[in-house]
Amino acid sequence: MALTINRASAVETTLGITFAIGQLPTVNVGNDIIVSTRTPNSYTITTSASAIAGAQSISVSATPVLLDSGTLLNFGGITATLSNAAPAGSTTLQTLPLPGGIGSGATATTNALLFVAGCTEAVVSPQIKNSDTTNYLSGLGMEKRTVGNAKTMTLNFNLVFGDRGGNLLRSIAYDPNYAGLEFWFNLLFPSGESHQGAALLETANPTNPVQEKRTFSCTAQVQGASYIYTPPTPYNIF
Repeated sequence: MALTINRASAVETTLGITFAIGQLPTVNVGNDIIVSTRTPNSYTITTSASAIAGAQSISVSATPVLLDSGTLLNFGGITATLSNAAPAGSTTLQTLPLPGGIGSGATATTNALLFVAGCTEAVVSPQIKNSDTTNYLSGLGMEKRTVGNAKTMTLNFNLVFGDRGGNLLRSIAYDPNYAGLEFWFNLLFPSGESHQGAALLETANPTNPVQEKRTFSCTAQVQGASYIYTPPTPYNIF
């Protein structure tokens, strides 16, 4: 029997991508100048009772903040996915069937980001800056050195009633109280790949065509060293 080379062949798709954002904390600098800090808020969720595998709810101590539907809570290796949003102060979280049991007193941390439910496109693009380093030893060739690798983000989303993440983006674009404030984002792929960081809105282009859905597109600059990239999880094709 002839030997063959086994290679990965399953093409990645956009199915299962999630995009979530959150308002960053701010500090006052000088006279009425407000700037964003680039560390998102972190909250601890603690279970108040045990839950068995397959359960569709967990009991917790009162939540300190609203948790959006789709939020992932990792309790010691068991991940609970919220099926419904839970307002601040909630003591019961509705979840998708739990993949395993969770004990009482287990904790999970979350940034409590808001999902952009109407998102139709979220792309993080590298902006590579190379500087000419050609010298007398380069011969006929040219040499360069990378001195910058900035990231920009392009977003498109439908305006959906009750879309908490989309509403936050609109507030940043329109509300003078949000002008110049940065937001934290997490673009997560089913492969485990993720892009995170603080971003500053640069352009915003809403559309309101007659007899059509309302849409919104915008671009943002990912700020400095806040950017975090997580590569896809290694996959064994055998």
